[in-house]
Parts: sequence; structure tokens; C-alpha cells
Amino acid sequence: MYLKRAFYVRKRFDGDGLYLIHLTTIVRIGEFGEIVWDSLNGVNSIDEIAEILSLRLPQLDPIACAALVGHTLIVFEQHGFLQPAPGSDQQVGAG
Repeated sequence: MYLKRAFYVRKRFDGDGLYLIHLTTIVRIGEFGEIVWDSLNGVNSIDEIAEILSLRLPQLDPIACAALVGHTLIVFEQHGFLQPAPGSDQQVGAG
């Protein structure tokens, strides 16, 4: 499954951290969330995003990275931050 950032969600940095903004919803994300968000380009698969995370944070084992990506995608999906990439054969949340 391939996902991409919803075009109507904005990423903003404030002195207190990094935030994703969608209509009236503002969610603060940390380092993991930022790496996942920046990797949601419609080209990287979920497995590839987990691999990107493990390369950027080698202190974490690959299984932990996969779990973090899965959890982060669930949070993003719950807030309406994701949309299927063009040509993706699954709906968001169906994977």
C-alpha cells in the first residue's frame, strides 16, 4: 500500500515543536512522526518508510521501527492526514 500526505495538511515548526495542522485539528509530532510524514510521498511503501526510519535512527531495531511507523500511520489516518497515493489499490486504513 502506498500513501501520501493529504494536500490540505500543513507542517509547521514552532519553538515548542513540530505540528501538523488540518482544519481545526493541530497535532504535535516528534522526530519519528516527522520522518514518517516526510516519507509519505506516494512513492514509498509502508515497508520502505519503516526502512527509512531505521536508517535515520539506527539505535532502533527494524521491528521497533515497523511498529512505530504502523502506530504513527494510525494516528495520522485518525486525524484525516492521509490519502491513498494515485494508483494505490487500497483505501486508507484498509491495510
